[in-house]
Amino acid sequence: MIVMSTDDDKVLADLPIGANVDATKIDNGQAFASCGDGTLTVAGERSPGNFAIMQTVKTRQSARTMGMDPHNPQDLSTYRGI
Repeated sequence: MIVMSTDDDKVLADLPIGANVDATKIDNGQAFASCGDGTLTVAGERSPGNFAIMQTVKTRQSARTMGMDPHNPQDLSTYRGI
């Protein structure tokens, strides 16, 4: 996952995430990447200019889609396509 500055296009961080990214979302200062290898990675800014992986959650492989309920930001779901 690449974090870039919108001011000067400078790469601020290159963070390791899972393989075969299916979907990405940004919410409340955190970036989420749902990957086909069975991981959901959460990245965030620990301090100004210091970006890091906050958490990696195991999901089902090839889960396919990610959704977020705008009325309940804590409800981030990786749909399993079943």
